[in-house]
Amino acid sequence: MKNKRIFFVLLAFVFVLIAAVCVLIYSGQAKKNDLLMDVNLYFYNSADDTIVAENRSINKSDNINNIISSVEQAYRNGTKTPGLLMPFPEGVSFEITNNNADFDGVLDINITGDFDSLKEAQRLICIGSLVYTFTDISSVKDVRLFVDGKSVSELYGMHRELNRENTVNNPVISPEKIDRQNVVLYFLNEKGTALAPEERSIEVKQSQTLEYQIVEQLTLGPGNDSLKAAVPSSTKIKDIKTEEGICYVNLSGDFISSLSGDANTEKLTIYSIVNSLTELNTVNKVQFLIDGERISELKGHYDFSRTFERDESLIDGN
Repeated sequence: MKNKRIFFVLLAFVFVLIAAVCVLIYSGQAKKNDLLMDVNLYFYNSADDTIVAENRSINKSDNINNIISSVEQAYRNGTKTPGLLMPFPEGVSFEITNNNADFDGVLDINITGDFDSLKEAQRLICIGSLVYTFTDISSVKDVRLFVDGKSVSELYGMHRELNRENTVNNPVISPEKIDRQNVVLYFLNEKGTALAPEERSIEVKQSQTLEYQIVEQLTLGPGNDSLKAAVPSSTKIKDIKTEEGICYVNLSGDFISSLSGDANTEKLTIYSIVNSLTELNTVNKVQFLIDGERISELKGHYDFSRTFERDESLIDGN
């Protein structure tokens, strides 16, 4: 009987000991979890040419620059998932250029190496991987990408500030032939008082007119930080074609509603388009259409039913 009592005492002691160990392990794990945060890093899946997320834990911090540095280091260390790869080939890398400054929600990343020689699909994979990885950080709203110091807006006609809404995650590249062509686009100067030219090399698709793609580039904004977009980014292009030297630019009604109502600003917006299009030898005049129709006026300031010719007096320095 005595031995039986001793057995139960020992058994109870073992249970208490196990419970205590479990509590210690749990509290230690909970404490460890309090020091960590989960992030998603995006790597290249060569099986289907996509980028996919890989969950990773990094040290928590109240300093956004420390978080960015931790994500960068984890990303540079590469994937731990079989079948995934770093999207950047040998000889191409990147650096974050504003991580030691007061952070305003926009992360600047400069890609270095022979990035321009990559095929379009590979460039999009690299860009998508960077944008999705760093915008997974809640405080990072946009990423400004540069290639050897030149904005991807200027080089490839992309948005100046990239995020998950305007960056392709899993790009499907069209098999159609794409050529490159230099065009001259007109944006607002730094003071917003005149137009200033910016030369840009764009990829011209056969499925769209060059005129269409020029106006599309204007909506994306300038690559030069000292210039400003004149044409609202919300502008929707319905159709653009040129017949007998007249370029017919058919825009949606959103174009009018997005204008400020200031006569000078509207004039510069109009001629941002006109002067950019008349850089082409095939375009002498521009006729604007709204939802396929000519309209008599633009917010009471300009006769919008007429054709517009080039006006070089609006160009800064002329």
